[in-house]
Amino acid sequence: MDHFRGKTWRGHHVQDLRCHNAALSFFTDKAFRYWLPAFMLAELNYPVEADVIAQGIAFSLTDSESAEARRRHFARDELKAIAAFLDECARRYDGTQFRDAGKAVRAHIQKA
Repeated sequence: MDHFRGKTWRGHHVQDLRCHNAALSFFTDKAFRYWLPAFMLAELNYPVEADVIAQGIAFSLTDSESAEARRRHFARDELKAIAAFLDECARRYDGTQFRDAGKAVRAHIQKA
């Protein structure tokens, strides 16, 4: 977690984010919300180098113990952007994990 201390979410190398992908599981909900754009952009722009970043994001928003609490910290427009990101991952990787994650995020939007 020291890698992120004192830095903004912008300007990180995809290799560094990939190396610290496990941080998604350890961030507080507030830190997760702050850092998520960095990980999403790394996945979208450098999918090969990002490797398992998309899976980590999907897990953190659906299957982790704190998934529901994490989703509550996002504004409606942020949740829509996250759902679109998960849709793109589902399209790229043909994975039910991403479709399921997108459904969970959209369900949360409906509740908000």
